[in-house]
Amino acid sequence: MRRFSIPYRRRVCALVLVAFAAAGCEQAQREEPTTATPEVATTPDPRPAPSTEPDKPALPGGLATGSLNDFETAAASDARMRKLVASGQPVRVALLAPLSGRAGTVGQMMLKAAQMAVFDQGADRLMLMPKDTESTPLGARTAAEAAVAEGAHIILGPLFGDHVPLVRDIAARNSIKVLAFSNDASKASDGALILGLTPETEIRRIVGFAARNGYSRFGALLPDSDYGRVVAENLREAAIDAGAAAERIYFYPAGAQASDDRLLNAARSFADYDARAAALERERARLRSRGDDISKQALRRLENLDTFGDPPFDAVLIAEPRSRLQTMAPLLAYYDIDPETVRYLGMSSWYGDGLETEPTLIGAWFPHPDPKLINAFSDRYRSEYGETPLDIAALAYGAVAMTADLVRTAQPGQNPFSADRLHNPDGFRAYLGAFRIGPDNTTDRQLSILRVTENGPTVIDEAPENFDLLIN
Repeated sequence: MRRFSIPYRRRVCALVLVAFAAAGCEQAQREEPTTATPEVATTPDPRPAPSTEPDKPALPGGLATGSLNDFETAAASDARMRKLVASGQPVRVALLAPLSGRAGTVGQMMLKAAQMAVFDQGADRLMLMPKDTESTPLGARTAAEAAVAEGAHIILGPLFGDHVPLVRDIAARNSIKVLAFSNDASKASDGALILGLTPETEIRRIVGFAARNGYSRFGALLPDSDYGRVVAENLREAAIDAGAAAERIYFYPAGAQASDDRLLNAARSFADYDARAAALERERARLRSRGDDISKQALRRLENLDTFGDPPFDAVLIAEPRSRLQTMAPLLAYYDIDPETVRYLGMSSWYGDGLETEPTLIGAWFPHPDPKLINAFSDRYRSEYGETPLDIAALAYGAVAMTADLVRTAQPGQNPFSADRLHNPDGFRAYLGAFRIGPDNTTDRQLSILRVTENGPTVIDEAPENFDLLIN
């Protein structure tokens, strides 16, 4: 894996070509945002590294994607890109983001991060073309059509998985590469590479780590949704790969509250609570019948218990975001899934403030991109825009940064977005850590493992900085 040198932030806007469609400009004026390092490279850059300002943190880069062909043949598209590189003309980069609508705040943050990347990378040859998908399928289709009509050479976006096929099909008619910010692996194809952090990557990392630390029987209580079923499938596969087993997977209605009988019943059954409560009564009866001093002492130790014996798993996965954990974690503990004997496991969506306020979660493990890099990105973004970004903004930054590097390092006559450059097995490194595009057209990421402590999440296993080692 190669990291390109850290360019200084350019202050002169004239050095960067940022093209806004007139409608996009009007929309940006109407709706102001209110509200989520290392750079990437594929081949050594023979030029000397530009100087950096001492007061700026290390900056990273990102990633790009693949496509297919329809109206313009793949050969013609490849020849066009080779000629473009040789000519030194600007490369038109369309950014498809929800700049308005229900996800408008997120989209505006992604746009700001993308603009920041253009400056940071010294991307003189990139013409950034923001297109508003309006948070709707129709908006995504319209944005893609506009991008193609205005001569985009690569499309970054869209954000939502359901929009990916719409954009891919339009881009495919001109063999334009598409990089989607979605984490829905089912939408990946040769025409649209998926940049988002997929459940498969998260689960493989946390299950592999847990298995190496002695846990072999995994359980999961999951929402009955497309996401929950994807998690279940990935948990089964990851457990087998780790030499373990997914012993018990139960589902409950997605979004159910703690007072919902369906959720309560699912948790009770998942914990094998009734059978273990019955086992406790049998053990008490056995000890009473013996009547000796040792049995009486053992009986006293059972006085405050509700169940006898452990549940049929030694680690339990809660695939809910942080906002739902105060519903789910205490419920599992209530049905005697004791965090002292069963390791609670989570997803990257757990990350944030306040985890330590739920006692049940103390000691729990979950995967997440390197917090040091995330914090560096947040500080960088906040210094420019005066607001704290969501992590998703780092994806937009990375996509633009990698695109800039692929263009900058392309040799004369070389297609900067060829499959071998995009699918570099050595991977790249960005604000969300080391990553690479796999044969299945999804992004594999190196993640840290965090432990919830009384002072908040703490890294207990660092994310590998590259893909030299086969580490889960």
